[in-house]
Amino acid sequence: MTGWEIAGFLALLFNQFVLNQFKNKKIYIQYCLLQQNPPTFITTLTPTAVGEGERLSLSCNVTGSPPLNIQWMKDRREVTSSATTKITFTDGAASLVIDKASKTDAGDYLCKASNSAGSTFSKTKVTIKGTLLPFLLILFPVPSAPQPVGGDPIPNVKWMKGKWRQMTHGGRVSIEQKGQEAKLEIIEVTKSDSGQYRCVASNKHGEIESQTELTVSEKQETAPETDQTVEEEATAVLECEVSREKAEVRWLRDGQEIRKTKKYEMVAEGCKRKLIIKDCSLDDSKTYTCDAKEYKTSDEGEYTAVAGSSKSSAELIISEAPTDFTAQLRDQTGLIVKAGTTIVLPAVMKGIPVPTAKWLSDGNELKTEGKFKVETEGTSTVLSISECARTDGGEYILTVANPAGSKSVALHLTVLDLPGPPIGPVNILEVTPDHMVIQWRAPKDDGGTPLMNYVIEKKDVKKPWEPWSVVSSGSLSTQAKVPRLEKGREYVVRIRAENKIGIGAALESPPTIAKHMFDPPGPPGAPSCSDVTENATTVSWEAPETDGGSPVSGYIVERRVRQRQSPRYVRTAHAAFTFILFQCFIVRIYLLIKLCF
Repeated sequence: MTGWEIAGFLALLFNQFVLNQFKNKKIYIQYCLLQQNPPTFITTLTPTAVGEGERLSLSCNVTGSPPLNIQWMKDRREVTSSATTKITFTDGAASLVIDKASKTDAGDYLCKASNSAGSTFSKTKVTIKGTLLPFLLILFPVPSAPQPVGGDPIPNVKWMKGKWRQMTHGGRVSIEQKGQEAKLEIIEVTKSDSGQYRCVASNKHGEIESQTELTVSEKQETAPETDQTVEEEATAVLECEVSREKAEVRWLRDGQEIRKTKKYEMVAEGCKRKLIIKDCSLDDSKTYTCDAKEYKTSDEGEYTAVAGSSKSSAELIISEAPTDFTAQLRDQTGLIVKAGTTIVLPAVMKGIPVPTAKWLSDGNELKTEGKFKVETEGTSTVLSISECARTDGGEYILTVANPAGSKSVALHLTVLDLPGPPIGPVNILEVTPDHMVIQWRAPKDDGGTPLMNYVIEKKDVKKPWEPWSVVSSGSLSTQAKVPRLEKGREYVVRIRAENKIGIGAALESPPTIAKHMFDPPGPPGAPSCSDVTENATTVSWEAPETDGGSPVSGYIVERRVRQRQSPRYVRTAHAAFTFILFQCFIVRIYLLIKLCF
């Protein structure tokens, strides 16, 4: 039904109502048309990127006069609801959801909204992220055909042997990657090329790898992987491998053939050949060679020797435990040096093979760092410590070791220095106008050598230009009297400890005035008399406002006849504020009463 049809229908209903209500009346009815609003997007579609296999959701909000018609399109083709695609429109919200997006779902999406008043649309671009695809890689010990690798974007490929070693292009190794084709090529493979190979492909979305095991069989015998080291009087076993079980070998010692004796035993086990040397001595430290003859098979199935031979050699080392250090280091079990000195500790090591050296301090191995320098070359090792400080003192251990054993030597280093400052604060035990008594504690660090005495000096604070005046310098007592002070002057005292290296840092006292430690008390309150008789009266007064820093021990009460100049006085008991005077004169004679301390 169109807007015009709706308007006409409503008008007819209204007209019929008016006719029923107002018969015989002339009524004018004006028909009003209902206004239609075209659709408008409140929120539009936004560009979206999801991974392959992830949920894709597009949504927008539309307003306009109903009824609204929503249509979704992808790359100009209409999208409808299906088992994998869900399209909804509720309360002005339009949405399109794809549960598991695939690469085919990427493209340009459009949401079109329309009604009788018009139409509009919102569009966006959807990107499906590429993922790393699994691939199959086959490795051969000969040039291999290129193998495909998949992914979007195309992965970068690196080749690894074992867990950590990355293969690089060059020499016998050729590495190529052309687009999705990657190839590793090894020419003239040897037994050392055997092992696990991995092809690791990666792009911005992740990393995946494929691996295989490569085994290379060789016709030649193999020598021991490394030279062998055994201790004296032990048994050494040298082993090699040949390609034929019936291959003959001979063993050489520094080029001279070895014959089977009680000391030397030759053993053949399949393709393995062993030389057993019993009761090894230092003289057995030589180069041993396994010389194998090659064979071919005859028509009758027999092996026939071929001209020439193949050899492999190994070094046999008979180890000797470390036996000695230089006397210089061994005798320095206690080394004493002054602070700031650079010390050098050399040592010569003996043993077969040459031992390795390790310097330790407080259980930590010393390396060349900061003030420490460790130099080891051949049979010599040297530890140097530059500008030694007190903190460098302690036990240093040199341990040398080889397969035959180990030995250690300890060296105790003492670094002497000036003593530290005495421990404060300086306690003022007594102070008077002409002297003071001070006390302190000994320094924490005596510098590594016993203290000889304390140097005590004083200075007038008001005379900074004057040098320090020595009060005492020949005692180890931590208490001293500072004499010859001037009353009312302010003094600072400093104390320094001295050992055989010199005089250490100072501890200073706070400024102290040369005076009694306590001030006189203030005046007591005005005396008052009570209970006056012919020969006695009771005198009372208030305690002074300040006691001068020390409790009042008592009062002095004086009495004097008005006409006389010399008073008579008597002391009161501690803290008494009243006193009775006896034998006073008659009332006509006035008494002057004075309180003193």
